Amino acid sequence: TDREAIVDEVVEELVARGRLDSALIAGEEPVVDRVAQVEPRLLRCLLGEAAAAPDYPERALDRGCLNLQPWFTNVSPELVVRAHGLGLTVHPFFADDEARMRLWMGYGVDGILTNEPALMQRVVASG
Repeated sequence: TDREAIVDEVVEELVARGRLDSALIAGEEPVVDRVAQVEPRLLRCLLGEAAAAPDYPERALDRGCLNLQPWFTNVSPELVVRAHGLGLTVHPFFADDEARMRLWMGYGVDGILTNEPALMQRVVASG
């Protein structure tokens, strides 16, 4: 399929550039599954509908993912605890206001995706 060809080309380019240790491919299940087939050493992150599923951490782990990027509406203390129990890191998508950043930091997330990096730096610096 076209999707598989695109994934294959991206993976081939990453391998050619020696980027296996610094690149991450994030996508829906077919993309993540294809990356695992083509180059299992490449880091992967499961996104899309799976990120809203109750078994998101387990589905990601089954695909060899090391990181979760749950949609902001699905972030909870329970999700973070389950993910950490499976050895996964959690970087929610996304927080652009201080209240949400502080809330998620309180949950113990490992990082936060944001469109407001200067605000995030101030929040982190202020504890």
